[in-house]
Amino acid sequence: MTRKARTVLRPSDPTQLLLPLIPLIQCTQCTKHKPRKQFYTSCLHKGGDTGVCKECFHAKQRQYRRTHKDKVMGQRQRYRARYFDRTGHWPVSTWIKTEDARKRYRSQERERRRNNPEVRAKLNAQRAARRARDKGATVIELVYLDVLYIRDKGICQICGEPCMREVATSDHMIALCNGGEHSYANCRLAHSLCNSQKLAEDLATKRHTATP
Repeated sequence: MTRKARTVLRPSDPTQLLLPLIPLIQCTQCTKHKPRKQFYTSCLHKGGDTGVCKECFHAKQRQYRRTHKDKVMGQRQRYRARYFDRTGHWPVSTWIKTEDARKRYRSQERERRRNNPEVRAKLNAQRAARRARDKGATVIELVYLDVLYIRDKGICQICGEPCMREVATSDHMIALCNGGEHSYANCRLAHSLCNSQKLAEDLATKRHTATP
């Protein structure tokens, strides 16, 4: 049994294939049928479409800027004279409003961090990870100090004395300056004073090994 070949009719214009699926609009400049998303919308035109596709619209704008270069430059200069001062920055009143908004945002962020311990702990862990990356650590994890405090049972792993949560810090057993990792396997609980003393010793050791 032989199967008959099915004939497929293909129109000369590929966009005609989209006619039953997507409503097309004809551009008044290039006279091509294009989808609605390739046209700008405007409330001043009938149907909400400008009638000119985006490609023709931008080509017309480029042609206008080339032929009326002096007029366009004059408009730009008047705009800068109106909204910018002589130094090229925004006016002082606008800068003050922007700075006030920034101060309000910063105060709101500080209040949010102060009232939400989970957000504060995550931000501290992210800050420690960034410092480790800046120091050249190859393995970086988000190390939470609360997890270290619970794991080490509130005991300083350098001096062996109980450590209060307010003065607790995370110490790298192999210092970052010596190629250590920023992970739970390389971090331990320590007093801030013990951690500072160990850091000074690690830096002195590295300085001693680096000098011939």
